Amino acid sequence: MIPPRKNARLKKEKIGELVDSYRNDDILYIWELGAAAWKQDLGYHRRNLSETAMMRLKHFFSERLSSISFKMQKQEVLMRIQILNELNAVKLEVTNSQ
Repeated sequence: MIPPRKNARLKKEKIGELVDSYRNDDILYIWELGAAAWKQDLGYHRRNLSETAMMRLKHFFSERLSSISFKMQKQEVLMRIQILNELNAVKLEVTNSQ
């Protein structure tokens, strides 16, 4: 799911024929329809959204959990997510009212 570089070239065998690979398929797809279409078709934006959510969660709270037992760690994570969701809701209300 990692997009190839902008200057990516097709891999070829020593005899000059293209290697049959997913990477070559992706490069050809991007050359024909563009990177935005490739990302949309593969759902790449979902990965970006999930990584952004995890970054926010770690930014507002520490990367470590303070609870020792697994049961309490699950509760701690759920509380953090609830707080983060409420902060996001307040932010949306403020931006929509302006």
